[in-house]
Amino acid sequence: MSDAADIIADVTGQPAKHNDIDRNAWIDGTVAAGVPAEYGQMLRMLTETIASGHGSRPNSDVQNVTGVPPIRFASFARRTAQAWA
Repeated sequence: MSDAADIIADVTGQPAKHNDIDRNAWIDGTVAAGVPAEYGQMLRMLTETIASGHGSRPNSDVQNVTGVPPIRFASFARRTAQAWA
């Protein structure tokens, strides 16, 4: 996420910073705000998977489904820079 914030800052010319928050505090807050507890349990599993480095890996799914090769986040950020500002 910090890398994405750096890319956004670069393309917009404005500061952007990723503020990492405690996952459990975030999930507990979402449940307290009305998200079903079962969904909170799923969020715990998903965020732990990602935080442990076992999230998704690059593959050919985008091209297989759309017929169009994927683009890098930096290209997407440049193309949509006005939305980030």
